[in-house]
Amino acid sequence: MEESKQPPEISAESEIRNPTSHPRPPRFLWLVLGLHVAMAFTYTWLIPPDRGPDEPHHLAYIAHLHNYHELPHLTSPRASRDERDNAIAIHPPVYYVAGWPLYELIKGLPHDSIEKVFRWLAVLMGAATVFLTWRIGVTLFPENPHLPVTAATFVAFLPEFQLLSSVMNNDGPMMLLSTAFLLLLIRCLNRTLSVKDWLLLGVFYGVIVMTKASGAATFPVALVLLAWHHRRHRQPSRQTAARGIAFYASALLISAWWFLDIYRRFGRLQPIPRFDFASDLLHDSLADLLTSEQGWLCVMVFLMHVQQSIWGQVDWFLPTERFRGMAFFAESEALYRLFAVVAYVSLAGLVWLGVNLLRKKTRYSQLQIAGLTLLATHFLLSFAALAHFTLFVHPGGYQGGRYLYPSVAAFSTLFVVGLMNLLPPRAHRYIAPALLIGLLVWNLFCALNLVGCLNPVYAPGVGVQIDLG
Repeated sequence: MEESKQPPEISAESEIRNPTSHPRPPRFLWLVLGLHVAMAFTYTWLIPPDRGPDEPHHLAYIAHLHNYHELPHLTSPRASRDERDNAIAIHPPVYYVAGWPLYELIKGLPHDSIEKVFRWLAVLMGAATVFLTWRIGVTLFPENPHLPVTAATFVAFLPEFQLLSSVMNNDGPMMLLSTAFLLLLIRCLNRTLSVKDWLLLGVFYGVIVMTKASGAATFPVALVLLAWHHRRHRQPSRQTAARGIAFYASALLISAWWFLDIYRRFGRLQPIPRFDFASDLLHDSLADLLTSEQGWLCVMVFLMHVQQSIWGQVDWFLPTERFRGMAFFAESEALYRLFAVVAYVSLAGLVWLGVNLLRKKTRYSQLQIAGLTLLATHFLLSFAALAHFTLFVHPGGYQGGRYLYPSVAAFSTLFVVGLMNLLPPRAHRYIAPALLIGLLVWNLFCALNLVGCLNPVYAPGVGVQIDLG
């Protein structure tokens, strides 16, 4: 990794980098991007056709636009797909409408080839998300040469992120747009914004919500920027309110119609119907969760499994005393436990940072604290939405770490800040290479698990499979 003439410590007077400056990406970042793309293309080859999460139903959505020139319909309160062609109908239309022209160009190709083109597009979006994660770090911590590239490295090789960057889905554009939005908000910390600026931000956010409905969970994140501008620039309350109204009005203008249509037809704003089975895993209300005998156990299982699925892939289950799971090698379990320890160290570092902030003993500037608050708010809102979905709507969220990935840039930046807050500055330069090596090995185990266990279970006789004995 390239060295910098500046020390990694950040002075209390440090400001966020001027948005007009364009720092040159270090060579290590290009290595990370190259390896990420190579790994993503490897997964596009290893994952059998139509075996990504809901992959055939995503492609059916675009084919539905071509065939019917209208959006897919939910035909009953319990449905998630249009019964005419099995097109997934619980997602808003931005990704599919944007992909429609490409589909028109390649619709003459075989089905698998069409799907492969959209997989390649997912690879490009994943790489762009990694790059924008680095930009967030550089913008927020301009004097620290190690933090931005470490955050980008962490994102690039999380196996679940690799999976979502390798198959056709609306998670890829959701991650990319959400990361770009977070970068915009951080760059706006150092600027005064007009009502027109807030209108445009609201339009952008509305597009995010229309890419995947879960984006609505982070609506309050703009309040952090509004509060910061109100305090920093001493805006009158009336001006702050006008800007907030401009943001939310434009976002609602773009996105509210879709949710209102769901409500008109089915009496709920949530597009995904409540799961009918596994009643012992779902609860009717917060009071039911807190008073149920299984309530706290479900919360503990959720916390354990969401951490597991952040590090792993869909349907990667580590062995337990009662269930062998779907992890093929004992070494993979040991490596997972090592990653879990690193995560706990990072969390301890963030807690210690919070303590120092309360004691007003921190080396971060007020702008950087505001940026970290913005990132933390975005991630915690996403986490709260996943917890609600898991405990009250659908138990699929118990392995739902991928639903946090719209906030992957926030998560990765906070993760690295936590590590660097505990480790001595001289160790900071080694974190990115260590993560790179460790996560590449972890991806090797994931790839072997995919071709040796998951493919034979879910796609017997299809795609790349090996006998691991």
